[in-house]
Amino acid sequence: MEFPPLSPLPQWPDADPALWYGRMSDLDKDARIPDQFARGQKYAALTGEYWIAGAWADDGVSAWREDVVRPEFERFLSVLRAGKYRLVVA
Repeated sequence: MEFPPLSPLPQWPDADPALWYGRMSDLDKDARIPDQFARGQKYAALTGEYWIAGAWADDGVSAWREDVVRPEFERFLSVLRAGKYRLVVA
């Protein structure tokens, strides 16, 4: 899923970078993932607690079934495990 360019918020230069992950089990026909992302961005802009440095989403991929691969979640985890970021927004 594509997200807008992500960069620090000029009004909060000291905010911490955070990673965002979203998922919907059913294919998102109602734009719920973009809405979730927008809420995360809005909260960041209001509070200055963080800015979203990276975003991933799996749309229409179940997290319940063990045999399902969530490619965006795996990418998200690999960036998180690298240790550069300490905040997650989900």
